[in-house]
Formats: sequence, structure tokens, C-alpha cells
Amino acid sequence: MDPLKPIFPLGTVLFPGLPLPLHIFEERYKQMMRICIDDPKPFVVALIRKGQEALGGLAEPFAVGTSASIRKVDYLEDGKLNLLATGVERVRILQMSQERPYLSGKIEPFPYPDEDITEEATALRSIAAEFMQVISKSHRLSDIELPELNQDLIFLCASILPVSCQIRQSFLETERLSDLARDLHDRIERQLALIAAVGTEPAKDPYLN
Repeated sequence: MDPLKPIFPLGTVLFPGLPLPLHIFEERYKQMMRICIDDPKPFVVALIRKGQEALGGLAEPFAVGTSASIRKVDYLEDGKLNLLATGVERVRILQMSQERPYLSGKIEPFPYPDEDITEEATALRSIAAEFMQVISKSHRLSDIELPELNQDLIFLCASILPVSCQIRQSFLETERLSDLARDLHDRIERQLALIAAVGTEPAKDPYLN
């Protein structure tokens, strides 16, 4: 078994359970995806720390990312691909290698501690429902239903809040889901207060540290 797993540095943060559409056009990533398709296995999506997403040297990603599995493939001309991937689990990159055209590395699962998050998730669900109702007209979120599972709810909220990718990365790196749920609740509460005060759609969270 190959100890090195493919790593895809991107300018976005993927959370477990959430979809990620990808357009693959670079040769190195076409090669990566062919391997993942032929021998079905996950690859790792990690936010870029340094470098650029395409048409350059291999970017340096953050050490915490999310494994992703390919759900759908559309084959295009010139070997290009449109993919739909889904986040599977949070992982940690222990070591990276550039021996292949694409980045690869040694990966280990980075699971969340077992805990009862019912109270935090219930509070988050309530304020998230209010937030989505307020912004649904301008952001076309009226068709999105809040997930029943607490973990899925937390990750959805982490993905839709108007914050920087660096803050979204901090969400992914938060050790405990209970802490993340409380953080998201407070941020949504501030967003609603801003909307009520100025009567405009949400801006980026002013509390970025």
C-alpha cells in the first residue's frame, strides 16, 4: 500500500460532509485524479498557505485538511475533468513529498474528541435558521435545509459565514466541535446585529482573530 496520499492545495477550505466541485485542467492534477479514479481512494484538500492554486510551482498547504472522495466525474476534451467530490474526514499532514508531479504526503486522521454537543448545536441551529432566513433573498439560500446531524450543521455554518479563508481554516483546526459551535454562534449573532443596525447584507466578520 502506498503510504503517500495525493494532496490538492486549493484556495478554499473543505469540511467533512460538504460537496466540492472541481474543474481539473492541469496535467499534474489530471494525473492525480486518474489515479484516484482508477484505484478509488480519497485525496486530501488543504488550504494554500503559500503559493498559488494553478499554473505555477507546487503550493505549500496548511497541515490540517480534509480527505475527499470523488462522487461524480464528467470527462471533457483534452483529458480535462469536472469532478464532484465530498469531504470525508479531517486529517493532518505529517510529511510532504514533491517526488511526483503533484504534492503527496503522509496523512493521519485528526478526529474530534467524543463529547455531547447537543446543547451547543441546538443553540447554533436556532440562530442559524434566523440568519439564513434574513439573508436568503440576496444569497439564494432559501432552498438550503439545515442538516439534522449536529456535526453536519456545524460544518455547514462554518462554510457559509462571510469570513476569510484563514478564519475558515481556523474553524477546521478547532480541536473540539463544542468550541467551534459556540464560536460560530457568536459570529452569527454579531452578523445579525450588524444587519439589524445598518440594514444591509452581511459583511465579513470584523472579529478576524
